[in-house]
Amino acid sequence: MLTNLVRGDALKKADLIVALGGENFRKTEAKRLFREGYAKKILFTGFEIEKDDYKRYGLKEGEFIYPVKYVFNTYEEAVFVKEVVKKHNFKSVIIVTAFYHSRRASYIFKKLLEKEGVEVIVVPVFHKNFEINEWWKNRYLLKVVFIEWLGLLYYQLEY
Repeated sequence: MLTNLVRGDALKKADLIVALGGENFRKTEAKRLFREGYAKKILFTGFEIEKDDYKRYGLKEGEFIYPVKYVFNTYEEAVFVKEVVKKHNFKSVIIVTAFYHSRRASYIFKKLLEKEGVEVIVVPVFHKNFEINEWWKNRYLLKVVFIEWLGLLYYQLEY
């Protein structure tokens, strides 16, 4: 059930790396990909992103996109990233998110961006403290699986 929520694409270079809001391991992975040269710009999304967040991850002026628009859900993140992509004339974007969130993120980002000619590459991040094959034993993952399936159903009906 949890593995059906995981979606990922073959990793390749893009114009922009986006770490979706949520756990910090998303930003850590996005920074690692950035440092490995997968993109020339990085963007953090969410509802409390400040310039210092980039600096805490060792990013310098010119490497990240700021200011950001505060967003509160995955759909709003996709709309905001679409605005950023248009403004900067980007043609490809890497979306970094938690493994359990990757299917819903893939669905909405590809729906909104690919019709604009923007390639979307989704990178699911697996956290060392979460055992995907025994997700039902972890109360947090049990809750997350339920919420993600409901969210995916809602997105498919609404968008």
